[in-house]
Amino acid sequence: MSDEFSPILLAEEKDGAVRKVAFQTCPAVCSERIDVTLEGDTVRQVQYTRGCHGNTQGIAALCEGMTVQDLIDRLGGIDCHGRGTSCPDQLARSLRIARVVEMERRFETLCGGLPGSEQERPALQEYMDSGAWLSDFEADERGELPADLKRGVLSEDGLYNLLQS
Repeated sequence: MSDEFSPILLAEEKDGAVRKVAFQTCPAVCSERIDVTLEGDTVRQVQYTRGCHGNTQGIAALCEGMTVQDLIDRLGGIDCHGRGTSCPDQLARSLRIARVVEMERRFETLCGGLPGSEQERPALQEYMDSGAWLSDFEADERGELPADLKRGVLSEDGLYNLLQS
């Protein structure tokens, strides 16, 4: 099941520990795009394109320095005028997708066993131990992730078995 409110990943760029992701929001909200700069699990910058200028500026300012999971927990599910989503909810959904994409990349790298792949293990272990994996798994079970999103890292036993090997 795919969620009609899922943002679409437009671009991703990585420079060392800094990752920039851009998402097209769903048609139910006023904003059209969200650009996010992440450093590890911390949001460094959020920029909305279109939408209520004052509100989106306020949301962006409040998000700086917060963790991805805190923002998902606080902003996820906020509804704007019965639309089923909102600009803050679109940010939460975008952050979840960005995290799953990053963890999937790490998962595939470690599964591949290429030289240097072991450096991915600590981040994947932290993902699993922190509760973020369970949060993403449950969101996937509710159909809140796009159908075309690679999600091997969310298989019930895949990550656990990989980390135990």
